[in-house]
Amino acid sequence: MEASGKLNRSVYIRWFFVRLAMVLFDIFAVNFAYFIALIIRFYVNFEINEWAVRYIPAFRAFAPWYTVCCLVIFGAFKLYNNRWKYAGLNDLNRILLANLATFVVQVAGSVVFVLRMPVTYYVIGAVIQFCMIAASRFSYRLFLMERSRVRSRRNATSIPVMIVGVGGTSHMVRRHLENDSENAARPVCLLDFRGEEFGNMMEGLPVISGVDKLADAIKKYSVECVILADSTMPTDVRKAVRGICGGMNVEVQDFAGFFQE
Repeated sequence: MEASGKLNRSVYIRWFFVRLAMVLFDIFAVNFAYFIALIIRFYVNFEINEWAVRYIPAFRAFAPWYTVCCLVIFGAFKLYNNRWKYAGLNDLNRILLANLATFVVQVAGSVVFVLRMPVTYYVIGAVIQFCMIAASRFSYRLFLMERSRVRSRRNATSIPVMIVGVGGTSHMVRRHLENDSENAARPVCLLDFRGEEFGNMMEGLPVISGVDKLADAIKKYSVECVILADSTMPTDVRKAVRGICGGMNVEVQDFAGFFQE
């Protein structure tokens, strides 16, 4: 029980400091974004244009109130309660909606209570703020994904795998393999059995176009296992892939049905 209590306390302390860091960054971001927008709008010939003189006090006067409103809105949209390690498209949508709400506050609040700012100031500031807030939430996830990808490709003991398919199921299989903590298998190339992706790359992996090039690709990339990852793959194509792989003593696994379910 004592060990469990220490663990819970440690988790809580970490949670507190992570959220505190996010709040402090947001305070900086929402003000820095519109300050930079002001500079971009009025910085000409290495000096602030004289037209900006009346806007600077207005920016300073509204900044504290805008900061508080942003923190409240971000809290309402759960931007401090999410596990950003697993951030996805739904989280990006919430960030977008939260920033749209703060944009409305910025425009309405400054016009009503302080001073109407230039349109470019509002637009540039909103774009910069969204980019900074989104980057702060997704940077950790992107770092973990890239680290996992690099480790997977550097692991010499892992099995080189070819994934057949370039759709959503293929993406899920590739992500599953690269996120595997044991790095038992690493994707080395993809095969488009439809022959529509000639010479393309997908998420850093070369795409082989056509089943007729399967044997050459297996030799070129030293493939030891082929994974079928497309639920729409015709039966004759599956048989052809299995026949080629069987003749070259390469294992075939069908993950299409598994991930579809």
